[in-house]
Amino acid sequence: MKKLQFGLIKSTNLVSINLIRYFQIVIGFGLILFQIHCAGLTPKPNGTNIPTIDVLLGEQKNVQLSFLGKFQIKSDYRGEFDFPRNKPINFQVANTETNGDSYFDGETFFVSNKIVFQAVNSNQYFKYSNNLYPGSIQLSVTGNNISIINKVDLESYLKGVVLREMGSLGKLEFEALKAQAIAARTYGLAKINNRKENNKSYDVRADVTDQVYSGIVRNSNKWINLAVTGTKGEVIVFENELIDCYYHSTCGGRTESGENIFALPNTPYLKGVADNFGDGDFCSESPNYRWTEFFLLSDIFASLKSTIPAGRNPKFSDELKTVEISNRFPSGRVKALTVFFAGEQPSLNISSNSIRNVLRTKNNLVLRSNLFKIKKARNGESKKEITLIGAGNGHGVGMCQWGAIGMAKTGYIYDQILRHYYRGTEINKVY
Repeated sequence: MKKLQFGLIKSTNLVSINLIRYFQIVIGFGLILFQIHCAGLTPKPNGTNIPTIDVLLGEQKNVQLSFLGKFQIKSDYRGEFDFPRNKPINFQVANTETNGDSYFDGETFFVSNKIVFQAVNSNQYFKYSNNLYPGSIQLSVTGNNISIINKVDLESYLKGVVLREMGSLGKLEFEALKAQAIAARTYGLAKINNRKENNKSYDVRADVTDQVYSGIVRNSNKWINLAVTGTKGEVIVFENELIDCYYHSTCGGRTESGENIFALPNTPYLKGVADNFGDGDFCSESPNYRWTEFFLLSDIFASLKSTIPAGRNPKFSDELKTVEISNRFPSGRVKALTVFFAGEQPSLNISSNSIRNVLRTKNNLVLRSNLFKIKKARNGESKKEITLIGAGNGHGVGMCQWGAIGMAKTGYIYDQILRHYYRGTEINKVY
């Protein structure tokens, strides 16, 4: 396969080389003066400090935590607690008679407003839902529940994200791990910067709503640690701004434009691209590269009634007759699906963002992707079910994770991977 080449054109003329270098120096110095004169040198967004990210781990009425080491308490309750090592401690919302104070009765910690447990040393952790987390933990009362927020430095957070998002890969996939680290850092930093606009008490959730994160794994994969530390502070920018850094598991052969899935009109770097350079797709090793799903029409009908608001179409028939694809995006993904009811009932159009939620699998999981075709029932076959023959897994926008793995195995380096999926972008170091 012919590789993309990023390099200088070689010259055999020494005089030409010296002249080129001279003009490069002059032009470069002129550009520096131009930047200083017009707007000053562009500052690094976060200086040399690694920012802290607030990750929402969950919201529960009753919370159980274990502490591995000493933790200082900051907020409305002062003190330092050396809880019994690895012994579960229960947390509940305090009643209204505590005058705004949190308290610990020896077995249960009652939280009245907000309380933060800060690890005294960097090698101490807390355990939540059988996972270990670095940094500090904030417990905030939200209605009748307690919000569990992990306050952790961005680089430590990334090690957990890359592990969960990309898996425990090795040397062959190292460049893909670095690409994933930079993509996740870009996503996380953008969320930190936009937190005030979002009016939330946290930056990201720890699930597929944002990025999957479940703390750290002791003695974790060295290649993941190297991928994060080796790209420290590197982010993806377009016109000197952090990009909307979407990514997904498997594109199935072609990624989708952001404007089609997430209504992102001003993102030229999120245009759909082929997952190859003329021959085999990079993501072809994915277990979800090609797939088949079977659906009973009665199950689709039941799913429709539970997911589509009744006010939108209150006259559901007692039977669903058939399902057809009415429109596609240029990538081949289904833009609109039409379901037809028996009798004289009207049809119903389902838009792209709802299709995967309506067509749930037998395990009640969302459909793997919108890239599919419907196999019609033949004579003698049951017409009460449909077969979907599909490709890919996820929304299809931005970097294809399995495609990045395929590119790394083929010999591409991380910046080539990122520039393939995010066209016209650059990689900047911000701290």
